This record gives sequence, structure tokens and C-alpha cells, in this order.
Amino acid sequence: MTVMYPAGNPEQVERLGPYLLELAREAEPSGGMFPLVIISHGTGGRSLYTGRWLGI
Repeated sequence: MTVMYPAGNPEQVERLGPYLLELAREAEPSGGMFPLVIISHGTGGRSLYTGRWLGI
């Protein structure tokens, strides 16, 4: 499972599976209220394929 949320920490380029992503690993969540988005990837267990159409 991959959990992505708004955070105030600076991002770094890191490899996550076969992908290079800009992320702040283990960052504290930003304060405030944000919408919840749940995606069922449907690709047999590779949740990051969904990022191609999400723009991540």
C-alpha cells in the first residue's frame, strides 16, 4: 500500500520501485483538512502505475 499526503518537509528524489519520485519519506502530515482520495489500481498489485494519469 502507498499512502501519499500533504507535508511541509522538502522533497527529495527517491526510487520507489522502478520509479523516481520527488517525495518526503516519513514526513509529518500538514495540519488542516484535506480531501480523501482512494484509488483501486486494478493492475495486479502495482499501485504506482496509477500515477501515470495522476501526474505524480
